[in-house]
Amino acid sequence: MELFDKIGKQANETYQEAKERVYSLSEELKIRSKIANLKERKNTLYTEIGEIVYKEIKDNKDVDRDVISAKSDEITSIFEEIAKLEAEILSHKKVKKCIRCEKVIDVDHKYCPHCGAEQPEIKKEEPEKNDDGAEEVKQGEVINEEDSNNENQ
Repeated sequence: MELFDKIGKQANETYQEAKERVYSLSEELKIRSKIANLKERKNTLYTEIGEIVYKEIKDNKDVDRDVISAKSDEITSIFEEIAKLEAEILSHKKVKKCIRCEKVIDVDHKYCPHCGAEQPEIKKEEPEKNDDGAEEVKQGEVINEEDSNNENQ
């Protein structure tokens, strides 16, 4: 009977791991879809800016900087949102980007194995269970912000 208990326990653990992986992949695909939509919107804005500038120059008019500026601000916010979403994907994979060389490294590394830069400590949060019982991973928070800010200057 003990053998069947061990087999049952192992099967249950394997099932749970597979379920968590599938959930994580599902979340990653959702995030990648959002990123693709944002990139498409960004390209549309680039095209709109180009058309505005072309028409104004063609008609020997001054380019309306207010319109261009508004679209440029939206592009900037899109870049920021994409960066957040990409960080969320890394968080799901339990990796992060080095603050200096931006290579992907294990989330637990205190120093980058590629360039040696000290990495800010990331506060780990326990996964929460959502309505269907699957674990929901939250993005970690940087604890040691001062080091991160100094490296980025």
